[in-house]
Amino acid sequence: MPGGGAEIFAHEVRQKICPEKITGDRWLEVTEQVHHAGLKTNATMLYGHVESPEDRVEHMARLRELQDELINELVKLTTPGIPYFIQIVMNHVVALYRKNPQFSIEDLRKTYDVEITGFEGRRLFDTFERHFKRYGSRQLGATALLRKLSNSGDEGIEKTKLEKAYRVSSDLRGRSEFDIILRYLEYDFYIEKVTGTNRYRFASPILRDYWQKNQR
Repeated sequence: MPGGGAEIFAHEVRQKICPEKITGDRWLEVTEQVHHAGLKTNATMLYGHVESPEDRVEHMARLRELQDELINELVKLTTPGIPYFIQIVMNHVVALYRKNPQFSIEDLRKTYDVEITGFEGRRLFDTFERHFKRYGSRQLGATALLRKLSNSGDEGIEKTKLEKAYRVSSDLRGRSEFDIILRYLEYDFYIEKVTGTNRYRFASPILRDYWQKNQR
């Protein structure tokens, strides 16, 4: 997109050299939306006038923050993480980069939704599907727990609430059966206990998102 003249973001300086232009905050906001639309942009810095060295540093830092949004998105997708899923995401990032070194966050999100957690990504979860089939008569209770957890965030759900969901959905009642299923799901890396709490969550947001889209 042409017209990337960011001038200088420092408000007081900007008011002196280009008061007719939009604010630095607005410039960054518009540029971010353009990136989301999949377009490329450029940015300049007008210096050597009334700005200070601190103004220059701030200008570069704010542009860097805009670029770091992609990094933040990757962190969000892979934390908490299982090495297997982190590798899957990074393999797709490499493929995106080879196609277009300037790929956008929207490109990453589309790949994630379609090729990883969508129907096209089912083969990536074959191991988890095979593990689940081993549960036999306990599949119903395990499904109820994963359905409950798939609608929670990284903070997870208290064990007592999970047990209630299990008792409603499973014919195999009893605390011992419930604890067995929890151990199965932990052992197979479906879920994990949140450190220092009595709460459980999906061991990976990727597996959680996949389960939401492909619930049994």
